Amino acid sequence: MRVIILRRKNCKPHTDSQYKIPFKALLILSFLVIVNSSLFAQNNSYEKILGKWEISNETGTINYVILHFNSDSTAILSSYGDTLFRYSYLIMDDKLNFISMNNLVFSCPIILLSDNELILRDLFENKGDQIYKKAENDVNNY
Repeated sequence: MRVIILRRKNCKPHTDSQYKIPFKALLILSFLVIVNSSLFAQNNSYEKILGKWEISNETGTINYVILHFNSDSTAILSSYGDTLFRYSYLIMDDKLNFISMNNLVFSCPIILLSDNELILRDLFENKGDQIYKKAENDVNNY
């Protein structure tokens, strides 16, 4: 069997520099896709959390039984008493961060955030999971 190798005229061997630009472009494009998808997920979380949430589990807690999340990044937490707590809020890295008027930050992990269910862990002094359902009688525009 005879093997014939054909060569093109003026054909130069490949160099590493030929692949550096496409590799850099691919790396930058991958980074942008990852950042964009995380921003989309964060925006999606902001849309889902808007509105009124009522506690659904029987933990015996009297604090933070109703949560209101507004589109201006403010939150109002209500208790069974007449106590209202007002905070700014920020969702970052699957954590719900409450910022007080004194700029103190309180964080709690978001275990689940869906269209009709919100599960927060260790919300302020309430230890364990706090399960909230989206209020059906929510008539406010957030």
